[in-house]
Amino acid sequence: MRNIYGNPTFIWWVGVVEDRQDPEKLGRCKVRVVGYHTSDIKILPKENLPWALPMTPITSASTSGVGVAPLGPVEGTWVVGWFLDGEEKQQPIMMGTLTGYPEISNISNTNPSNPDAHPTGPLNDPRLAAQRGFKDPNGVYPKKEYQGKQDTNKLATGDKSHAYFSVKSKNRKTSIKKSSTGTWSEPPAAFGARYPSNQVTETEAGHVIELDNTPNAERVHIYHKKGTYIEIDVNGTMVRKVVGDNYEVCDRNGYVYVKGAYNLTIGGATKILLENDVDIEVNGALSVTGHGSTLVQSAKTVQVVANAIDISSKSSIRLAAEGRVDIQGSDIYINAKSGMFAAKAAGDLALQSGSGSTASLKGGLKAQIDAAMITTHGGAISVQMSKLPIYSTPDTVSVSTEAATNELTRPDSSGSIFLGDSLEEDAIKLSENRIKSKDILDTIPLSKTIGFDNTTGSVVGYQVDTSEFKNYSNFPTSLRLSENYTLGDVSTNCLATSFDVQGQNGMTKQEIVGNLKYLAVNVLDKVYAQYSDVVITSGFRAGSGSDHNKGVAVDLQFTSHSFSEYYDIAKWIKDNTPYKQILLEYATRATGTISWIHVSAAPDGSKSAMQIGTMVNHSTVTPGVQNALVNLL
Repeated sequence: MRNIYGNPTFIWWVGVVEDRQDPEKLGRCKVRVVGYHTSDIKILPKENLPWALPMTPITSASTSGVGVAPLGPVEGTWVVGWFLDGEEKQQPIMMGTLTGYPEISNISNTNPSNPDAHPTGPLNDPRLAAQRGFKDPNGVYPKKEYQGKQDTNKLATGDKSHAYFSVKSKNRKTSIKKSSTGTWSEPPAAFGARYPSNQVTETEAGHVIELDNTPNAERVHIYHKKGTYIEIDVNGTMVRKVVGDNYEVCDRNGYVYVKGAYNLTIGGATKILLENDVDIEVNGALSVTGHGSTLVQSAKTVQVVANAIDISSKSSIRLAAEGRVDIQGSDIYINAKSGMFAAKAAGDLALQSGSGSTASLKGGLKAQIDAAMITTHGGAISVQMSKLPIYSTPDTVSVSTEAATNELTRPDSSGSIFLGDSLEEDAIKLSENRIKSKDILDTIPLSKTIGFDNTTGSVVGYQVDTSEFKNYSNFPTSLRLSENYTLGDVSTNCLATSFDVQGQNGMTKQEIVGNLKYLAVNVLDKVYAQYSDVVITSGFRAGSGSDHNKGVAVDLQFTSHSFSEYYDIAKWIKDNTPYKQILLEYATRATGTISWIHVSAAPDGSKSAMQIGTMVNHSTVTPGVQNALVNLL
């Protein structure tokens, strides 16, 4: 204790973090200190370095979880601090981090036999790099994109090569339809930062917070690495985008006020449940248009009150009630303008005029009355020829042609349980709604023999119903194929490739979409349930010669798993899906070896000549392996 608090010696130091996996979870780091610790990791491995305790600012309480968590440095971070125990130098304290220009260590040597001939000296000799300290032992930091550049975040320097620009550009939605006419688009990134005005915080995963004070370009930006973000630009305009599902819960009252126009476009099926009374007041005109069947239903009374009410139909109008039907008006006209008029009653039929008025019945050629008896209150019936009053018939009412602009006159597709009496566009929305609500068995009949086939030794897949696709001419990317995947997920929105589905190689577009649906239900949904970090790098492709071109294959990667774990994932897919072919693929890149899994599945249950294999740079020749899955990492 005397050496800690009674020793006036203050010894400061500079070093490099080599380990931050503190077993006590106090934010401590193993730091190799310049001038006190050797760079030779064989003499002094990182495990023998002392733990350096972080010092937090006075604005952080640092007790009982209150304040800022003492985390920040990564392996490879340069830190500055002092020794709490003075000359003994065994209790380092980290006060802060240092920025600079990360060096590229493996510079080529023109004379490898002589380390001293290396252009930057023997410290950068590749033969010695493996046993040298003062760097990230994991090889992650410094990142390649920052080597030779300042450690200051690119966004703080105004550099637009930051990764989020490409993600935002790729995911940006444009030409979104508005009701009636017109479109709108997601605004582009409002970035205009200049050094040194943009205060940036970025995490290891790639989450970003920007407080940009650049004159005439001030903004606030919060960004998630998947592409979800909130951005407020210099004008106070806010853009809020969610690339995943969006949930909003308010436990009390909610208020929304929009002074200007409000446009709402929803691509999928929409359900609204209001569990109490609802008042909707429109101070201007109200227009409600349904391009398919429209149902207004109430468990009690429905009232329509207006100064005037016009009801028109291009075909027929039916009015039916279990009870009494009353029609009242100062004058009532019924005009069968091109056919007959019939009134029928199971009981009595009464036609009555006022006591001082005349009841007239007029026939063009003749008037007939068929009854067993005709009586009057006055006694005898007098039949005489007289000129009956002629009442003018009501004006013919023309049906509004406004609906024609919305293509409501197209003939309905028939013979499909999916289409019913609606239009093709409504059928697509209906299919999305049914599948999204998990009412799959009504729209995707599944085989009852799902399981393991002992004869073939393989998993049997669901036989999905694709008959509804025969009625489609166009397939929107929002068409839901399964519980978790849309058509766009396996075609235009893949990470590495983007192709619109088209008919090719003797197959129709409808057949290819059917194949993709089978693949989504039987393979992708199962993989997602087991590995939720799965991403589709390539799905349907234009061309020939590959299962991708038939819509029966996808390439997969997993964002939270290392490439060395793909072998176990491929084995799981082999044991749990009705695959046609599984390939564990490796490829060499400048940054190292990468991996992905190619998996295909066909509705007819067919298998490839080589059902499983390991490929290296697209070859099964050594080190690639035929007919086997091999972990090469």
